[in-house]
Amino acid sequence: MEPLIQYLLVVFIATGLLTSYPVNGLDQDSMTPEFSLVKDLMANYNPNVRPVKNASEPIVVAMNIALNQIMDVTWNDYFLRWDESKYGGVKTINLYSKDVWVQDITLYTDVKGEFYETDPFRVILTSDGTVQWNIPTRLVSTCKLDVQHFPYDFQTCKLKFGSWTFGSNEIDLQNRTASADLAIYESNGEWDLVSVDAERHSILYNCCPEPYIDVTYYIKIKRKPLYYTFNVILPCIFIVIISPFSFLVSPGSGERIQLGITLLLSLTVYLLLVAEQLPVQSEGVPLISQYFMVTILTLVLANVASIISVHLYHRGSLTDTLPRRTKLVMRKVAQLVCKADGFDDAIDMRSSKVVSEDAEQENNVIKRLDSLRGYHVTSQRVEAIKMEWKMASLVLDRCLMFLSSVFITLCSLCFLLYKPNQD
Repeated sequence: MEPLIQYLLVVFIATGLLTSYPVNGLDQDSMTPEFSLVKDLMANYNPNVRPVKNASEPIVVAMNIALNQIMDVTWNDYFLRWDESKYGGVKTINLYSKDVWVQDITLYTDVKGEFYETDPFRVILTSDGTVQWNIPTRLVSTCKLDVQHFPYDFQTCKLKFGSWTFGSNEIDLQNRTASADLAIYESNGEWDLVSVDAERHSILYNCCPEPYIDVTYYIKIKRKPLYYTFNVILPCIFIVIISPFSFLVSPGSGERIQLGITLLLSLTVYLLLVAEQLPVQSEGVPLISQYFMVTILTLVLANVASIISVHLYHRGSLTDTLPRRTKLVMRKVAQLVCKADGFDDAIDMRSSKVVSEDAEQENNVIKRLDSLRGYHVTSQRVEAIKMEWKMASLVLDRCLMFLSSVFITLCSLCFLLYKPNQD
């Protein structure tokens, strides 16, 4: 009998303890105004119902973005309004986003294929029904690049936000400001942010009878060319500058063509490095690629000219004389490139040898020495002819050096001073 009495006593005490305290440890008198407010607001609230007084009216949703992983969205919930005086002057409360109606604004140009997580973040609710939703999120969007002016290019990337299921008759999406909030933006080492402008569009898609509204942010950025200037462009220019001076190397040394090929290979390597930095596309040739192709073509032509010059340098025989017209042209060119003295000396040498031959023939009295004298005179004439060809080669080298120097200088200055249109 005693165990039964003890059992009933324990049950009675436990029941008394349970009934002594209301749920959540609060009685009706000790409830805070905020607790009462949330309880009353959520009593008959359904987060799946669009919060408008008239179902035919759209709900106005204002949005803005701050370029530091924050998206700010605001709207007015007609069902979540209260009189501050009835709830101890409470002006704002925080609720989980899953407990209230939220719009389904989505980034149309998202490449991850995933919607941002919203459940962990709370909304800020004010007494007039305004709901403020600040979401820290990382957006990965597509951006069509125009690398025609690389590395002095400007890019415009679009972030298109809009409701995925609500048309313009249900949600009136508006941009709160004409541009994004850049107060907490942190600068980037490769790009300069020029502007972030917002535009509102109403588009009628083939799928649906009503138009859909989107807010598109146009992010304009400018590439910082310092890295590419010091690591790619200037080394390329230094390599190209050496090219004209290769014509100062004697054609007879055999090193000129090797130098030209080495310079050509060096530029090709830099072109491959630049190609790795650019996206694969065929809509336009980048400016830096155009410059590389021009300089490579210049080096190719310089190598061809060096081969011709070496060939001229080693020509010369009794039957392979410098043509008269070519000789006249070379004399004019030699005057322009400050090589006239050497070219005239070569011609005078050949003329003097011919006169000497006539004089010796007229005064030849020893027939036994005819063959020896003839061989000696012939060798002198051949040497004079070879000297003419060598001087023609040197005049050509000097002319090509001046022309290539001017051409490379103009191309490099045009490339370095080029300023693309920012529009």
